[in-house]
Amino acid sequence: MFGGAGVYYRDVMFALISNETLYLKVDALNQEMFEAAGAERFHFKPQSGKNAGKAIAMSFWELPEELLDDPDALVDWLHASVDAAYRAKAGKSKKA
Repeated sequence: MFGGAGVYYRDVMFALISNETLYLKVDALNQEMFEAAGAERFHFKPQSGKNAGKAIAMSFWELPEELLDDPDALVDWLHASVDAAYRAKAGKSKKA
């Protein structure tokens, strides 16, 4: 789908890796922390279909590099992304 690898915790994808960059799941409850850190949103361009060649923004944002030097903060961000992934899954279940 996006040319990368999904990172899962139990039954939800909370992160993805693309071009050697780790992106974490973001929603309305944790987006502000990513914006404040200057993180970039993940985009991909489908190779086929009606959106071929158009950049599509996904709900994953890059991991701020400074977190690699702060394991306690990194764990907090990972938990926030897992929580966002579970919220997204719960929202999809209600629509079905």
